[in-house]
Amino acid sequence: MKRRHPIATLVKLATMRERKARADLGESQVEVNEKTKTLDQKRSELLALLSETQPLPAALATALRLQGIASAELMELAAEELEASERRLHNDRRSWQEAAYDLDAKEELDAKRKREQAMVAARAAQRALDEMIAARYRGGTS
Repeated sequence: MKRRHPIATLVKLATMRERKARADLGESQVEVNEKTKTLDQKRSELLALLSETQPLPAALATALRLQGIASAELMELAAEELEASERRLHNDRRSWQEAAYDLDAKEELDAKRKREQAMVAARAAQRALDEMIAARYRGGTS
């Protein structure tokens, strides 16, 4: 089994971390979108309750008032959930940016390692060619 270079292993791990961070970021974005939609729906329901312009019977007015208070509390709760989701989105975005930066740095390090290996191999090939030519020259003049 071929042994992997430690830098290549680091690149592989950083790639996996970046993909997971990107997936977490996507999930957070979906959650924020859902919470925003829920909050907008609750706001619309509350505004619909408050937009009644006709006189209402006392019992119905009391029921709507209680329902409006409950709706306002639910709307406040939805706003708090949205805020928590947005904080999570912000944290996940920062985590993804850090993971992406880490991956870029490790890929650059791996590319540098490969360039150095190619230079060493080119020098070794040039040295071998020089030695062959020198051996041939010495062998021909003797």
